[in-house]
Amino acid sequence: MDQAQYLNTRLLSLNQQPPASDGRYVLYWMQQQRRLHYNFAVQHACYRAAQHQCPLLIIETLDCNYAWASDRHHSFAIAGMCDHRQACKGLQVGYFPFIEEKPGDMAQLMQALAEASCEVVTDDVPCFFVDGNNQLAADWPVRATAVDSNGILPMRLLEKPCPTAAVFRRHLHKHAAAALSVFPAANPLTERPLTRWRDTLLPPLPQRLGASHTFLKAWLASPTQSLAKLPIDHSVAIVPGRGGRRAALRECEHFIAEKLSRYGAERSDPVADSASGLSPYLHWGHISSHEILQQVWEHEADWDIGRLPEKGGARLGFWPLSESAQRYIDELLTWRELGYHTATLRPDAYGSYHGLPDWARLTLAQHSDDPRPYTYTLDEFTRAQTHDEVWNAAMRQLLREGIIHNYLRMLWGKKILEWSPGPEIAFEWALILNNKWSLDGNNPNSFSGVSWCFGRYDRPWFERDIFGKIRYMSSDSTRRKFPLSSYLERYKSLE
Repeated sequence: MDQAQYLNTRLLSLNQQPPASDGRYVLYWMQQQRRLHYNFAVQHACYRAAQHQCPLLIIETLDCNYAWASDRHHSFAIAGMCDHRQACKGLQVGYFPFIEEKPGDMAQLMQALAEASCEVVTDDVPCFFVDGNNQLAADWPVRATAVDSNGILPMRLLEKPCPTAAVFRRHLHKHAAAALSVFPAANPLTERPLTRWRDTLLPPLPQRLGASHTFLKAWLASPTQSLAKLPIDHSVAIVPGRGGRRAALRECEHFIAEKLSRYGAERSDPVADSASGLSPYLHWGHISSHEILQQVWEHEADWDIGRLPEKGGARLGFWPLSESAQRYIDELLTWRELGYHTATLRPDAYGSYHGLPDWARLTLAQHSDDPRPYTYTLDEFTRAQTHDEVWNAAMRQLLREGIIHNYLRMLWGKKILEWSPGPEIAFEWALILNNKWSLDGNNPNSFSGVSWCFGRYDRPWFERDIFGKIRYMSSDSTRRKFPLSSYLERYKSLE
């Protein structure tokens, strides 16, 4: 497959309309890949604007009625809008944020903007609000194209989903060199000359775009107060200092400089603080996996995809880097992109209990009536009121910070399975808790993490009560494995 074919596999037509020769601009609707750099969608929009010899208009929207919309999730996205507003000053493009104040406003706005455009470019993401929003394009009179900028491999490159990470890893390694030869531009907005944007090109609109600029100023002054008027969940509190391109770059630089060398040996230790912390930024699109991969690689060696071997498939030995760097790249690419491919190829099943492997559902059904040593309600789980101080500490970290250390997240999910009335309600509750409170909730990789606790991407293990042949984890073994006293002390309360 050549470079043009790899690029074409990232493009998805959302309707059958042609471009409008008399349009005022090319419109890029930024929804989930919320960055101006290393973004195939921005790059494609710039290319189409140059083809039409017209300006580029970027509209970054934030719905008010997406699943689990809250102060926490909204603030993370709005921080990125503030960064973009500043970054676009002095450039040739138009940039407007739009924060929806009542359901339906965004759809009306996008209809009006699309009707005045030559064509529309937007993001192709297999879950969260993007897939539903992109259905709006069916009613637009101009061409609309969604662009996949989610990962190294195009999501539609494979024809069928992979049952395990090992299978997906073989595909990833097979295509890695060719896929990486088609690298997104670091700064596509300055890569080619564009026709200068003028605000007078805006058509009559059902909502004032300038109002969101005012909202951003108010948010910077008082985030909680500014969000109070929006119809979102205000009980899920903001995590201060998180969100946006600048914060993502700081997190990435800190990880590479201070943690990467320890990652291989300490990644599973909740106390060691060797995790990258980049999952929320990847989820909201504030940083690209291409960019992270390149920075990790160039931290240790010159970037040279010619050094990649023809054959791979193993966790170690494919990437010409240290063991720690290879293990991190395997998490970044294999495990993360496996979730995106599953969500794309099994849209009806990736977030569903009935999408679990047959063997997992069968063994859980066979043990669904096993006596539970403890049974809790969703409210008790939410308030971290179980008998287990390790689980409670992990839940409190999620409530306070919007994250759980990855190893403890696996334990967290396993215990929800063990202490819920049945496996199907346990799956539902785990998704609710994750998607509501986690900064990377509602993400394909996040759905993968919860589903793994119930057998997805895994194999049958020794049979036992409640779990059947699902892999078992315990708090006692976790405490023996890691010195958790400082972690438990840190998260002994919600304060």
